[in-house]
Amino acid sequence: MPFAPDRPLPHTFKTLRIPLVPETDYSLSARPGWLRLYGGQTLSSHHKQTLFARRWQHFTFTAETKIDFAPQNFQQVAGLVLFYDTCNWIYAYVTWDEVQNTRILRILRCDCKDFSYGSEAVSLPQGEVVLKVRVNRAQAQFFYKADGGWQPLGDPQPADHLSDDYVEIRRGRCAFTGAMVGICAQDMDAHRSHADFAYFNYGEER
Repeated sequence: MPFAPDRPLPHTFKTLRIPLVPETDYSLSARPGWLRLYGGQTLSSHHKQTLFARRWQHFTFTAETKIDFAPQNFQQVAGLVLFYDTCNWIYAYVTWDEVQNTRILRILRCDCKDFSYGSEAVSLPQGEVVLKVRVNRAQAQFFYKADGGWQPLGDPQPADHLSDDYVEIRRGRCAFTGAMVGICAQDMDAHRSHADFAYFNYGEER
């Protein structure tokens, strides 16, 4: 679904713990036709995150978004996320690599607070990037499209840790939301950066 100033956000969009504040945490008017997310805290934060996500409703589905984001340092991050809770997620994110001096795309996994990369860093040209994830039960394959056709981002990611059963066994309790998929932005520096998203599509695959 494309975003527009005269259209409310999808009713399926949820936020974490508290509602996001229009024109402070996000904006539909700052760039008409885009949803602007202002960078919040990390995905592991228990306080204020800038994240919109919807529940998984199918065993196999695809979610896709287009992002326009120009990070200035490695603490500014935005992208497409599979999210269960602050300890369990898989994040395909755009950021700035200060060693390579370029914008990059990469996958970061959090499995019960154990962090690991799910892909190598991919250098990105300037401009918009399309991100997609295809979930097939306990596996998730991310893709991206920058200046050409679709390319896989890393190998298929194990996604079994984004489930009530897994988390209850590991942590002794589970979240009430279940697995989610969505878009988010972080700025662990000055909380001044923003990322623009043109749309967010979710659809069942058969």
